[in-house]
Formats: sequence, C-alpha cells, structure tokens
Amino acid sequence: LTENVTYYFAATAYDTSGNESSYSNEVSKTIPDTTSPVTSNITVSNISSNSAVITWSTDEASTSQAEYGTTTSYGYSTTIDNTMVTSHSVMLSGLSAWTTYHFRVKSQDAAGNLSISSDLTFTTLAPPDITPPVISNLSAGNITTTEATITWITNEASTSRVEYGTSTTYGGFSNLDSTLVTSHTVTLSGLTP
Repeated sequence: LTENVTYYFAATAYDTSGNESSYSNEVSKTIPDTTSPVTSNITVSNISSNSAVITWSTDEASTSQAEYGTTTSYGYSTTIDNTMVTSHSVMLSGLSAWTTYHFRVKSQDAAGNLSISSDLTFTTLAPPDITPPVISNLSAGNITTTEATITWITNEASTSRVEYGTSTTYGGFSNLDSTLVTSHTVTLSGLTP
C-alpha cells in the first residue's frame, strides 16, 4: 500500500454453500509515512575565506540543517529551519580561512523521517590580501648599448613588470610576467645608447 494514503475497508464472508454475508462496518487506515526524504543535488557555492552556502534538494517537503567541522565528527550545526521545503539552502559563517571543512545535510519530513547525507568537503579561500608586495634589492645589471637586466625581490609571490623611460614619466612597459615569484628578473631591450 502507498504511504500517506488513507484506505477504506469493508468485509464480507461466504459460507460453504456460497452464501455471502452483508458487508461489515467500514473502517479506514492511513498507511504511515516511514520513508526518509531522498536528498540530491548537494552543492557548495559562494565560498569565501569565512563562509559558504550549501544547497540541496529533497523529493518531499522537509526541514533544513547542516552539520560541519574540520573532521567527520563535525562539531557545529546550523539552526534547524523548520520550513517544509524541497529546495534547501543554509549559510555557514564564522569559518577559518584556507581550511578544509567536512559537512553533511539533514532533512526531516512531516512524519519525522530523517535523512542524513554522506560526508562531503569544501575548502575556504585564503584571507583577502590587503597589503601590496614590498619591493627590495632593486638593481640594474648586464647593461649594454641596447639592453639592461632589472632584478628585484618581493616579500611575497607576485608578478613582474618594469616601467621605464628617459624621465620619471617613464612611458615604456615591459611585458607582464604573470608567474608569481619572489625573485624577479626582466630584461629590457631596444634601448637607445
């Protein structure tokens, strides 16, 4: 029989001669819902250095909650959202930057059947870098009549580019080397003797 459906019953009986009795009183029975919601489409989005949004779907209206932590023991959970929905979304906040988090989602239907997903992971982003690299040990070497090699170091990995010219208004640029390094070398060519 189908869960969450009310069925109505009446019975009759036959004797050995084939005579049928009158119908009994009618009775009804609602088949209880014993099936947990089926969870699917679990995704993590809007990941930052300290937050993330988890979304998922269920095949029946149910509550929304996520458990999370840096191990499969979790340790943290969102407040249960008792709104009965099939599209779920919870935000995790107060996370540590550049950290792998384990999580699982939980949904409970109106009959109290609980669904718990398997363990999943995501990694938060690095904290925002608000300080520019510090340049030091700037020098020019290997100077010829048309070339010069400029070297420098930075306190953090960064790109390399030299702005140059015959005055402090510069006007020329080397090609941008987008390789992130701390030891930089750029050779300028086509210079005027």
